[in-house]
Amino acid sequence: MIDVKLKPILPLLSKLPAYKLQNAAGDDLIDSLREYNFDLDNYSIAEVLLLIHGFGIFEHKELFEAILASLGLDNFRWGNNKLSREFADLYNLDGELFFRIKTVVPITEEAVTQSKLHSYQIDIKNSISRLLLIDSNKQSLMVQMPTGAGKTRVAMESIYDLIRVKADKDSNMTILWLAHTDELCEQAIESFQIGWRNIGTTSVNFVRLWGNVSKINGIPLGVNFVVCSFQSAYSMLKTQHDSIADLMLDLRSRLEVIFIDEAHMAMAETFEQTVNFFSSHKTKKIGLSATPGRDGIDSDLIETKKLSRFFEDNIIDIGSVYSIDDPILYLQKKNVLSAVTHEPLDTGLTLNFENIDIKVLTDPTKNLPAAIIKELASNSLRNKKIIDHILYLAIEEKKKILVFAISVAHANLLSALLNSHNLSAQSITSDSHTSDRRENIRRFKQDEIQILINYNILSTGFDAPKTDCIVIARPTFSVVLYSQMIGRGLRGTENGGTKACKIVNVVDNILNQPELNHAYKYFEEGWKND
Repeated sequence: MIDVKLKPILPLLSKLPAYKLQNAAGDDLIDSLREYNFDLDNYSIAEVLLLIHGFGIFEHKELFEAILASLGLDNFRWGNNKLSREFADLYNLDGELFFRIKTVVPITEEAVTQSKLHSYQIDIKNSISRLLLIDSNKQSLMVQMPTGAGKTRVAMESIYDLIRVKADKDSNMTILWLAHTDELCEQAIESFQIGWRNIGTTSVNFVRLWGNVSKINGIPLGVNFVVCSFQSAYSMLKTQHDSIADLMLDLRSRLEVIFIDEAHMAMAETFEQTVNFFSSHKTKKIGLSATPGRDGIDSDLIETKKLSRFFEDNIIDIGSVYSIDDPILYLQKKNVLSAVTHEPLDTGLTLNFENIDIKVLTDPTKNLPAAIIKELASNSLRNKKIIDHILYLAIEEKKKILVFAISVAHANLLSALLNSHNLSAQSITSDSHTSDRRENIRRFKQDEIQILINYNILSTGFDAPKTDCIVIARPTFSVVLYSQMIGRGLRGTENGGTKACKIVNVVDNILNQPELNHAYKYFEEGWKND
């Protein structure tokens, strides 16, 4: 489903020469669409391009210049200028999105109303607050909670406690939140605002350090909640610009605590350097993860132990708080997590692995070979079975579906095919423009889109509570990745989610996927003191 704001540009795009449109779509996508007898006239290809690229179409140099040339605007330069705005006005284009004006994702009224914390959340929150406010013997803590159990909510409540208690004594107190994607950064700001607007006792400055940070003048005086992506933080650390370097030093000097979202990823070399830069003898460090370790091979056990030492072997989880062996089952019985049913979808596909080392195919730290990925993504038999099953789930079972594709090309193809069946589907990938990803996530959350197909974007931290079906068309042997993917549909009715979630595992002649609770239990050994 094309964003309504983009429809005015469709006639202009469709009038371009066919070869330009086909080149922009790419041979792989065009060939795949032909296999499905897709109508490949200019208009339909233009629709596919707008579906895939969204507002990023205006950053596609060849296409946009061709559109301008067709209008006699060869010397046109896109930007915040008079001619650009006249162009936008002429074709009824949304200027706010079109000009990339930074906006905060609106908070819905539904989201503003927060339920009370569950008992396990209160107990874990109190443990975090004790470390932040009382305990001087420990500087670090890892918080492990299954996906959907409310890690972010618990962390925010502990931040509220910290500000209420210490803001009067430390008027320049600064809290840093580190996350891995722009979407998770914006989500952190929104999560903080939802609660603080109801219980806040003092003014808090929100500082966004991701994307384009060149206009940031510094950290303001007062209480600050600073949200920064790992990528931006690392880039700023390596910059030669004095102003940025001064900002980073100022931030470090004023830090009270660092919260590290998806902290199991912090052991990557660049991320570890970033955290170490901000760490000092007075700065507390809180990690958040559903899977505080790495996948189960010897080298990863070493990484898990390294992560354990990074947080002083100090971990709190639901199992330790309540002395239970299966936290997931415990939370499902309380309707905090949804009940899960697994449904295999056998593609009947037989891949040839004769020239491929089986260890490569089963190593959880590695991606599948590129040749295998391409074959899986383009195989018409496999894709037909996936599409047919999604059609059934969407139409007959009325499911709200999140699909994990195997590649960018695969996500785009599935989106195009589903839209050709008049379903509201959208792809978002690592190639999508940030503003388009943000807008399509909003549309999915607000039920404007029924099916969201993604690649390499929504495996961590994404929150769409009403998702009640996950289709995993991306084979993986990674316990961590698998648990993160299915975790997008685990929020139960007590947390604003669904009673049950169906997990559809697309099965090829590759080894079986990991199991649901494997990831949560797997890393205990790595967190035991030597």
